[in-house]
Amino acid sequence: PGLKVCVLGEGRNSDELTKQVARQLVQAFGSRAVFVTSGLAGVQETFAKNCGSGARVWNLRRAGSKCAFEIGQTVEAFANSEEQKTVFACVGDVYIAFENGVQTDEARIAFAKGAFVVPLLGPGSSQLDGALRKPDFVSKEHWEL
Repeated sequence: PGLKVCVLGEGRNSDELTKQVARQLVQAFGSRAVFVTSGLAGVQETFAKNCGSGARVWNLRRAGSKCAFEIGQTVEAFANSEEQKTVFACVGDVYIAFENGVQTDEARIAFAKGAFVVPLLGPGSSQLDGALRKPDFVSKEHWEL
């Protein structure tokens, strides 16, 4: 299905940023990308609601658990939360980690498997501290931005 963009985070501190990122990605990639969430309220819901019709949104959930929103296709196929977390961390090409992300394990796993993890954090946020390492090709000054 082309590029798989996974959305990490929950909470509502970055609603406007979340909306703009979703809209820009849909505009830039159109049908060449799908957007994957864990079906959490807040950031993931806002992101999904701003992905056009929602036809390119997939929500990966544990069997028997409900998605927090009714946008896109919801797949309820995982036996437990650990299996859901592991699969979610392996399906994406790019992971966008919004502020208030509680999914640092997924970010670590995805990064270790070679996916790109893009943190979109506010000033002073430490939600992903330790989850990401500075790549050798990025200067210390740029990394600290």
